[in-house]
Amino acid sequence: MLAQFGYSALTGSVTSRQALANRFTPLITIENGFLNVSPLLQGIFTDDRFAARDRMGRLIAFLARVLQDGGAAQVSAIATDEKMAFLMEPDGSGVVTGTGAGRFLRAAGTFNISNWTGKGGEGYNISAISGRLGSTQPGGSVY
Repeated sequence: MLAQFGYSALTGSVTSRQALANRFTPLITIENGFLNVSPLLQGIFTDDRFAARDRMGRLIAFLARVLQDGGAAQVSAIATDEKMAFLMEPDGSGVVTGTGAGRFLRAAGTFNISNWTGKGGEGYNISAISGRLGSTQPGGSVY
């Protein structure tokens, strides 16, 4: 899925550890408006192959960069695992299908990006403090 924002990797790949240590590293290159597929995807960042490649930290850094650089007044994210998809309807509603998870700032079984609400899944908060991720989930897991 492509939205307004995406990671372009123009100067090489960046790990979560590198991105959290320095959200201004030259390894973070963000595309803004590469494709204007749907107005519903404005202000949204997408990332795929998410949990298997431990991308939560870098996604948090990407969102912080978009806000810091003035790319959007508010930015959200849709992150998908390798063998799953978010099938979106023209009205923004959709369903997560396949194996793995879809993340919309909180995991959800169905999700509507037009009003950022979902059904199913579990909601939790993620924080990045001094380069380390934490969450409100039991055990502090970010996935």
